[in-house]
Amino acid sequence: GITRPLPAGNRYLWDFVTIPTWRGRGVYPRLLQAIVVAAPDAARFWMGHDLGNVASARGIARAGFQEIGLLYRLPDGGFTLVSSGPRQRAAAAADLFGVGLAD
Repeated sequence: GITRPLPAGNRYLWDFVTIPTWRGRGVYPRLLQAIVVAAPDAARFWMGHDLGNVASARGIARAGFQEIGLLYRLPDGGFTLVSSGPRQRAAAAADLFGVGLAD
């Protein structure tokens, strides 16, 4: 339910699925790496995964991406980002997506 325009140079990757017969073969991390190589004009890539999706988290990390935070829905319907990586990157993500940054 979040819609945000991205500034020039930013890319957001989402909604990847590896069909069951190809899982565990390293397809997802190699695809992500290929996307990065194919976009030399990109300054920054953003992506996310559901908290319980361990396989996706593992593939993202294997592709060389770093976790910067966990996004939580607040009782009022808004969102907040809790930093779990470099604070400066978490602040940039919170600003980009228009969400709060928890201390």
